[in-house]
Amino acid sequence: MKSAELYERDETVWLEEQARLLKQGQHQRLDLPNLIDFLESMARRDRRQLSNRLCQLLVHLLKWQFQSEKRTRSWRSTINHQRIQVRKLLESGALRKTAEEAIPKCFRDAVKLCALETGIKRSMLPKSCPYSLQFLLSDELPESRNAVK
Repeated sequence: MKSAELYERDETVWLEEQARLLKQGQHQRLDLPNLIDFLESMARRDRRQLSNRLCQLLVHLLKWQFQSEKRTRSWRSTINHQRIQVRKLLESGALRKTAEEAIPKCFRDAVKLCALETGIKRSMLPKSCPYSLQFLLSDELPESRNAVK
């Protein structure tokens, strides 16, 4: 069976076959079009997952900070869970630069979601992200404060 056909039939077996061919130095037998597509798709998936996790983390940190009177264990649990997942995504270090670059856009999205979920006016929340990547990955929680005047 040709590699391209195997890709359509069973992606996992195809991937194992591509790895075997690479290890054996049989580069001419690689299914390059599908391999390129697969790798690009994986990279997009990882970036998308990282952005989604960062956005959820930022929403809950904002809620924690700006609605301290409504804090719940669920919020804290979500913060911890998202931090764990972001740390796992960044274990290899390959996505660290992506994370740093994604924070501003993720923060803008998080402000929108936080405002929708809490009723806090977007203009009352920070204009730019007050949290560094180091803080986002830590176990620290932001101090309580009222929405920005």
